[in-house]
Amino acid sequence: MSTQPQLLLLDPVAELIRRAAEVGYPHEVCGLVVRTSSGALEVRLAPNMELAHPERGFVLDPRAIVESEARGEHLLAIFHSHPDASAELSDADQRAAVIPWRDGPRPAYPGVVLLVVAVSAARAGESRVYAFAPERARFVESPLAVQK
Repeated sequence: MSTQPQLLLLDPVAELIRRAAEVGYPHEVCGLVVRTSSGALEVRLAPNMELAHPERGFVLDPRAIVESEARGEHLLAIFHSHPDASAELSDADQRAAVIPWRDGPRPAYPGVVLLVVAVSAARAGESRVYAFAPERARFVESPLAVQK
């Protein structure tokens, strides 16, 4: 594994994601981390469209990505929370993040990492980042750095 962070977040950005996960508990919260045209990192919360079991899954509203692209923002990460679970990427998360292709799975959003935040009793815990590894045809844990 590389020692270089796959995702570098400023502390206020990381804190916004953690707070959103806490406020949304016990449901999964989801959204985007983008770089604006001015170069700033920003968090874009998105509705969780999972209606049957929002406490156990998420479906990011695709309009969030369309609107971000329309504003000229660069998508860096898709994040979601895991209420009362670890920050490990689930099999369902893996399946949702790839597109089957004739030569093997590809990431649905090339170059975009997945950020998962564990939440227990409405308190955010560990965060982990996952990047697509073509040689393994899946997302694997990658370094996360939070800068004060």
